[in-house]
Amino acid sequence: MTSSSLRFVLALSALSCFACQPRTPTARPPTEHEATPEQPVQASVPAELRIVAEPVEPAVNGATPAASRFLLLGRDTSGSGYRVLSASLPHAATSFVPRAAHMAWLAGQLFLARPPRTAAATDAAPSDDAMSFSLHISPRPSEPKDAPSGEAVARSVAVPLPQPCTQAAPALLQSEGDHLHALLRCPKEGYALLLTLNAQAQLQSSRRVPAAADASLYLHQPDGDYLAVARQVLRVPKGPQDTLPIIGTVPPPGGESETRDLIRSGELLLIVDAAAGRVIVMDAQRMGWRTEKRFYTQGTVTRARSVLLPPDRLLLVTAEDTRQGSELFATRIVLSDTSAQPPQRLLLGLLLRADHELLPVADSDGGGALLLYSRKEGSSAALVMRRLMP
Repeated sequence: MTSSSLRFVLALSALSCFACQPRTPTARPPTEHEATPEQPVQASVPAELRIVAEPVEPAVNGATPAASRFLLLGRDTSGSGYRVLSASLPHAATSFVPRAAHMAWLAGQLFLARPPRTAAATDAAPSDDAMSFSLHISPRPSEPKDAPSGEAVARSVAVPLPQPCTQAAPALLQSEGDHLHALLRCPKEGYALLLTLNAQAQLQSSRRVPAAADASLYLHQPDGDYLAVARQVLRVPKGPQDTLPIIGTVPPPGGESETRDLIRSGELLLIVDAAAGRVIVMDAQRMGWRTEKRFYTQGTVTRARSVLLPPDRLLLVTAEDTRQGSELFATRIVLSDTSAQPPQRLLLGLLLRADHELLPVADSDGGGALLLYSRKEGSSAALVMRRLMP
């Protein structure tokens, strides 16, 4: 075969290979079997939207409650506090773990991590602020029909720390049973602190995690804690203080923490990186890779929320900046699918801003996921919700 013939065959082979590659899928509107119509929650849009799970009956001996109902909380632009928004929400799936944030719900109270005050750079010894952790605790927010005069008084608590921590960002909180778990990032000291408190905000245990001061994601689990730190994902097993973290390595994050997520599903840990268009599936105990799932996006991802739906579907909803504005997309990824076909993409409409939340619904209430977001409609806006099915 001549050199020119060989070049022709190679070029034809390359063209054929390119043609067989999966192309970027075009997002389509959902069918009536994939998503319900939008339902208004309220005409005004809160400055901040938070979702917690309120047990239908109190938990017994710290156990996970048999059933919980989603509680939708909003705070207005004045920052005067959270209110329960007028919405009839379904029961939460038992697997629901609220994303770690500066606020958590425990024993009928809201625990809010106070923004840290910056210590002077010239301080040779730890400042008083570095030796305590500040929480603002308020009772269950009132319903819209309740009179403000009936509300109990909120209070602030300074939790003494066994080691100094000069925070640069509010702590990340998660609740479990009758305990509150907190991640404090301490960049000046070069480590992170994992705290466990009871419902009275009394410190029960503390653990230092070296080289974790830059942790951006936190997930508490009964058998340990997971922290995402740049290219590493750390599992801090439950046990003695000298038990070393188990470290897994992942590619550099494609975006900020609002575009990523940590999800635990039995023996699996999912690291969702929406800005990079990938989901890494790891062994939740040994932190080794199992597989990687790729997906496409239409624009620049500014926020991502994801939930696992049975039997093995990851539902990912992203807010993306496109030529049309800020748009909302749903991507359904089947974790057991080994084909080269790209996952389905659903176009859900224009957003007022990237503030959506995605919540797994109990099978007893029809399953699927509940999506809440601020809808843009001409010159007006509203907070709406709709059900997405697996």
